[in-house]
Amino acid sequence: MAEDTQDRKGLEAALIAVHRRNIGRSPTANFGRMIPGYRQSSYSCDGDVGGPLAPGESEPNSEPGVGPLDWSNADSLFADDWMGLNWKPPRRLAAVPPTVPASDGLYRIWNSDSDDCLHYIGMSSNLKSRLQTHRRERDGKSYYSYAQLDNHDALHKRQEVETELIGAHWLECERAPTDQF
Repeated sequence: MAEDTQDRKGLEAALIAVHRRNIGRSPTANFGRMIPGYRQSSYSCDGDVGGPLAPGESEPNSEPGVGPLDWSNADSLFADDWMGLNWKPPRRLAAVPPTVPASDGLYRIWNSDSDDCLHYIGMSSNLKSRLQTHRRERDGKSYYSYAQLDNHDALHKRQEVETELIGAHWLECERAPTDQF
């Protein structure tokens, strides 16, 4: 049973990850995606509510997501090919070099003196900027590694993969990354 938000969100990520692995795709209306033929609510005070699309209308959030990751190495959280991704070698977070790309990608953070689980898994449309933000917020013991993404041009596509990684972590460590939620 999930005792707090951290547990609940970690368990939810694990269930979505297993669904993606077993079914081959994410649940239809997760990650801000809309069911084809419907528009998303604006979640603001402007009165724009979701519902069926009018003839000729389109909804950008109905674009399909991305397929599941390769689970053959799911139990090796620090491997350079964890979940079938091409992770760059670990580096100290204290010095994010200019060679880190300002493009879409995923990253993982851990401490050198921590256990065998990660502290954080993230995604960003600008890896360099996001890692520099984490550098300012963490101590000098933190390490990071990142993997660039192809064909993940929409936020929901990056969120699908990030959630799958968090879920795989939960299945391996029986908890979400320490600082995740």
